[in-house]
Amino acid sequence: MAHQRWNMSGHECGFCHVERAVIAVTPVVKGYAMKALECPKCRSVVRLVVMHRLPHDTTLDHLAEKQGAA
Repeated sequence: MAHQRWNMSGHECGFCHVERAVIAVTPVVKGYAMKALECPKCRSVVRLVVMHRLPHDTTLDHLAEKQGAA
């Protein structure tokens, strides 16, 4: 029986093995943001809280639009 390696980063769907897309970035507290990642195949959503450092002139809405266009 082969060992299956699990990707725990949240960027790949554990069921479909497809790269997830960023659908939202929401500020939580100073220095942290919640990223919502969706699998384009099964539509499951994972929410990750990540440390977030932005330049003073960048907003999280602008960043989400930029990531959504990619």
